[in-house]
Amino acid sequence: MAEILRFVDPASSAGGDGTVQTLTGATRAYVSLSAWEAATQQDLTAGGGNTARVVCSSNLDAGSGAADTTLVLVDGWTTSATCYITIEANSSHGGKWNANIYRLECTAGNIIRTPESFVNIYGIQIQYTTSSDTYAQAIYLNVADSAGVIKIGRCIIKGVLTGTAANIRGVYTYHATATFTFYVYNCMFYDLVNGTNVVRGVSQDTAPVGYVYNNTFQNCRVGLYTGTNKLKAVNNLFKGMTGSPCSGTFLNGTDYNATDSASLGYTVTGGGNTHDRLSQTFTFVDETNDDFHLASTDAGARDYGVSDPGSGLFSDDIDGVTRTGTWDIGADEYVAAGGGTILPMMMAHHGG
Repeated sequence: MAEILRFVDPASSAGGDGTVQTLTGATRAYVSLSAWEAATQQDLTAGGGNTARVVCSSNLDAGSGAADTTLVLVDGWTTSATCYITIEANSSHGGKWNANIYRLECTAGNIIRTPESFVNIYGIQIQYTTSSDTYAQAIYLNVADSAGVIKIGRCIIKGVLTGTAANIRGVYTYHATATFTFYVYNCMFYDLVNGTNVVRGVSQDTAPVGYVYNNTFQNCRVGLYTGTNKLKAVNNLFKGMTGSPCSGTFLNGTDYNATDSASLGYTVTGGGNTHDRLSQTFTFVDETNDDFHLASTDAGARDYGVSDPGSGLFSDDIDGVTRTGTWDIGADEYVAAGGGTILPMMMAHHGG
């Protein structure tokens, strides 16, 4: 088994084969994630089996670089639990939107859509800007394989929504019969709101089963939604929801979620969510400038989570800082200056 490694950088130009992380020459990076997908889609299970990994940068992350503005459809592959696709950022955004590194910024359609069964998306920044689009997603999972597993970690998803924009979701799952499994963890969702229109952070519809751990939702209409009672949520922070933090009946084990509202807005199958925190005051480092790291003075989320909710799925936070002791609620694990171990983006997540 081998890893098929390729590179993307919008500062490159069309025509490179993406085999070298450079901006010049025939082997230069693909100019977009979409160009990588179109050129490399294949049967990863053939010939003993392979994995595919694409590393995304912008101007090689040496400074301010252009955004990737092309919609991405990941389709036409054959994957398996051991022959999977990984899409990841070259550099860590540091838990705050960073316009100097790779990001997807689009204005219509599904920014990343995948019907493929085994895909990992790590550290990608996505901005959805629209005044009129409807029924569109930052990440749309419509996997037909019930054995499929999708993992989304350490991503930042934000909206710039105005006008008639509605039915916009950060992560949206849909398939009428396939009970594929998806995980969303250590992600930041914010400004996913447009008046009273339907806008959600993570929306689980029909058959897929989702596990949502240690995410931060700020200024969203609805943070989490389940249409078929197949979502488990642990250690999530909700602040400034203009509707309800959550909606629906959630799976047994949902607990340790925190909100500044009087209610989280869900019921839990079997109950038992006795560690949820309501009407809390959260203190971020610089909320005005969209820095949602927990401040040293926070008393709403620090040390109130449950450790390792995903049973070994992850052990770090949105920055790559190793979580220790009793975990904090939300995407960020507070660490005093000079403390903690930070994993580089390309090392922090690697595996199916």
